[in-house]
Amino acid sequence: MYAHRALLNALAPLIGAEVELGNKAVSPCWADNASEEKIAQWRQIGQEFVKDEMEKVLQEVTAEEYGRLMRKVRPFKSIAHFQVNKTS
Repeated sequence: MYAHRALLNALAPLIGAEVELGNKAVSPCWADNASEEKIAQWRQIGQEFVKDEMEKVLQEVTAEEYGRLMRKVRPFKSIAHFQVNKTS
């Protein structure tokens, strides 16, 4: 998750600038004349725009992959393998 957050932090100003342009691509050298304050504003916009969805997708993909790997390690065919035989 750390790497994904670092990637978001790196791309957030670009995403924020594109959001500000109405979800259009920025032009080459888009940040050359931008002030530090403007870049910070774009970073904030970009993080707010993407963060929740990114974390949701990351959690879903991680859970899916974990389940897939666990089925490889412990291949149960049905829930019957987990049930205890209750005979008296």
